[in-house]
Amino acid sequence: HSGTIIKKPEELREELIYNYENFGTQGYLLSDDTVNDSPAKIDMMHSVIKSLPFDIEWVAYTRPDMFHKYPEMYHKMLDMGCRGMFLGVETLTHEAGKIAGKGLHPDKIKEILNWLREVGKDEVFILASFIVGLVGETKETLMETGRWLRDQRCLNKAQYELLYISDPNDTFTNDFSSNHNKFDIKIDWHPEYHWTHRTMTLTQAKEVAVEWEKMLVDHPTTLFERHGMFNTNFWAYPRIRSLGYTHQQAVEYLTARDVPQHVYEKNADWIQDYHNQLKMHEMLHVAN
Repeated sequence: HSGTIIKKPEELREELIYNYENFGTQGYLLSDDTVNDSPAKIDMMHSVIKSLPFDIEWVAYTRPDMFHKYPEMYHKMLDMGCRGMFLGVETLTHEAGKIAGKGLHPDKIKEILNWLREVGKDEVFILASFIVGLVGETKETLMETGRWLRDQRCLNKAQYELLYISDPNDTFTNDFSSNHNKFDIKIDWHPEYHWTHRTMTLTQAKEVAVEWEKMLVDHPTTLFERHGMFNTNFWAYPRIRSLGYTHQQAVEYLTARDVPQHVYEKNADWIQDYHNQLKMHEMLHVAN
């Protein structure tokens, strides 16, 4: 649609080959905000990547609802090297989902999440993100989502953000921020930031987040992602792989509460080796 830029197949292939031949690059973090937003794009990517004389792997932002209508997408994604998905679930409450533009019924979303694990087995690193406090959510519906998170076994990680309502003039405004009256949202900035809408308050959202944390504290498969803990961030997957660790090891370290010391040591060695190569290159350049 207007404003979307998709690379031409020949340009994408040329770039991937250039990166491989010059830097040995085979692992990617895709900055595309929704890699599977159309079957046509997935088909193009699959055609290009499978034509390469080497394999690549990648992680990306992904829409779970698209797999409901186009399940073949997932098989093509796996075939062309998808190793991790950041799934924008946002809510498992139908009313809140419809208001936020997520129309697929939550029961279908849950089926998709389980199906992704069943098909991808342990070869895919899966994170689901949620927004706590959407219009249409209540403490009761969010606690129901919390119980599902506690009982499920399909996710490696879960992440939540508290709903943020900003001034309509804010650069990072969203639909809720731009349409306070439409959603009956009241926002206070003093004495401290706080919002209220017809089904929740920010205070209640914070209380739910604390309860979610308690419910998943010892979960056997799922760890909460921490925004501040960049060393165990989902997006660090390609970096861990570049240090020579297997897929299973990378997932293990990125779902651990603490990264093993040997990972830091390997990373330090990698950086030192890079600096040494730069010095050697400079010496050769001077000599010539």
